[in-house]
Amino acid sequence: MKICMITAYPPNRGGLAEYGWYMVDKFSKSAKIEDFVVLANRSKTTSNINRGKTKIIRCWRSDDITTPVRILEEIRRIKPDVVYFNLHLLSWGKSKICNFFGHMTPLLVKFFTRSKVVITLHNI
Repeated sequence: MKICMITAYPPNRGGLAEYGWYMVDKFSKSAKIEDFVVLANRSKTTSNINRGKTKIIRCWRSDDITTPVRILEEIRRIKPDVVYFNLHLLSWGKSKICNFFGHMTPLLVKFFTRSKVVITLHNI
């Protein structure tokens, strides 16, 4: 199975990045997963990482209105079986418009890629 996970990831701090790190650690150890790609937020001090079957691609940024397009392009390139979104209400930034379009991303992924989409939405 090929899984693509969209999440905040360290070195960012906070519950979502820490939860994302924990989930990546557990998924990457599963024998049922052949290929595991994480689409993580960009950071000034980090770059893409390849560790065995796990690849971390830093392709999106908070408060960037083009984030949904960047994520969709990467998912179309990767062609995963399952797309897993690890989100909370302010995942996409402080701007209401960026958060609106960010939270529309799972729907866009489902519509344009026909992938199975799973969402964990924290802080409701």
